[in-house]
Amino acid sequence: MRKKSYDRSDKELDEALRKIADSAEIPFSEEDWEDMQARLDQVSPPSGSVLKVGGID
Repeated sequence: MRKKSYDRSDKELDEALRKIADSAEIPFSEEDWEDMQARLDQVSPPSGSVLKVGGID
């Protein structure tokens, strides 16, 4: 009988999720990456942050 997710141990859940994530095929899209970079460039880093998006000052 198959176990319900709430009857599984943390290790069993980790292994199941790792298997699913490893088998996922996520295509790379240059256009999507450029869109994400533009969005990140619009966001200010948190105050007191040492690092800035895009590199170290």
